[in-house]
Amino acid sequence: MLILGLLINEKGAFLNNFCDHLGFQIFYIFFMISIASIIGTVTIGYCLAPLFLIAYKYTVGIRMTFGIQQRPKPSKLKIFFKSIFPAFLSIQLALVLVNNPIVENFITPAYLSDPRNIVSIPIVKLSILVPLMTGFGMGIFSPVWFLLDAGIVFTNKKKVQLLRDPIEVRSVGGWYHYIMKGYAGVAVIVSYFTFIGSFLVVTANPSIFLVLFLPLLIVLFSIPGFLLLEITAEHRIKYMQNIAKKIGIDKPLEDPLDIKLE
Repeated sequence: MLILGLLINEKGAFLNNFCDHLGFQIFYIFFMISIASIIGTVTIGYCLAPLFLIAYKYTVGIRMTFGIQQRPKPSKLKIFFKSIFPAFLSIQLALVLVNNPIVENFITPAYLSDPRNIVSIPIVKLSILVPLMTGFGMGIFSPVWFLLDAGIVFTNKKKVQLLRDPIEVRSVGGWYHYIMKGYAGVAVIVSYFTFIGSFLVVTANPSIFLVLFLPLLIVLFSIPGFLLLEITAEHRIKYMQNIAKKIGIDKPLEDPLDIKLE
């Protein structure tokens, strides 16, 4: 009831609580990241994963041969490696929006009235935006996990049969993952810590200490979303494989590399 009351109150009251109370900041970040990760990892995945598969098959993969690879259930759940790139993507999205005047007018109008707060406004906006952007970051990566778990793979054997290019076997989810990691890599880390560093010497707002550890907090507090992802694994696999069958992907790849020992 406390969080509901604070969220529906005036924006000025919300910002005063957020900026002045470290406990409220921690509760807000935990609550919003947890909820956003659940929505992003599962709900958005069910909507976008079929679109990702169809888009790849009829564009880049138009000359590829597709199949389904059945894989046993993994013995370990590697949440850190799954969540670190969505965490950085969430931060990147927040950094893009942090100086947007529309976002500023929506989040901080009451807070702007006090000149003592001017310096810490970007930090406050970032610490509010990142938990909200977690849902988008997880949602953009969720089709990758759907496709990887479903075992949908392809080979370029037919495409390169008259070329010297090597024959490859890859997963559709892995192909998307490779592309998307480029938008959530080293450049985001540099931009993030450059942004934080510019405020360390001019403000002692408690939000800055939480913002420093936001990537780790996203990884930790997104655990509920990944647990739900694991709970729904069997249903998600069947769901994606049924989608694949409707577009002609219903058999395993038969010896796609055609490796022969002499």
